[in-house]
Amino acid sequence: MDIEKELYKFRKILMGGFYEIIVLLILNKSETPMYGYMISKLIERLSYGKIKLTVGTLYPILKKLEKKKLIRGFWAEPKQGPPRKYYEITDEGKEFLCKALEIIDDLIKLVKSIRGE
Repeated sequence: MDIEKELYKFRKILMGGFYEIIVLLILNKSETPMYGYMISKLIERLSYGKIKLTVGTLYPILKKLEKKKLIRGFWAEPKQGPPRKYYEITDEGKEFLCKALEIIDDLIKLVKSIRGE
């Protein structure tokens, strides 16, 4: 077995769901709507460069969250530059996020318990 290959697959599966939660967390904490590039740069900064969401990863996540009505997207013109699509979390998104974080917390507790921490 190629450990690195298996870890790559595991990370890809695990992080797929986590990316959605991370985006929801960021939009939930933000006091103003954000556009994709802002979200991407904030994730990169907060992860100390360990997570860099490409356009091909981030925008499908935003589209999926919008389709599920967990976020709302709208077009607006910034003070400078072309119109941008901004996103904000919906009430349904906040409720989903809260329940998803409970699941994550329970899983973390379980892993720590099994490890003896």
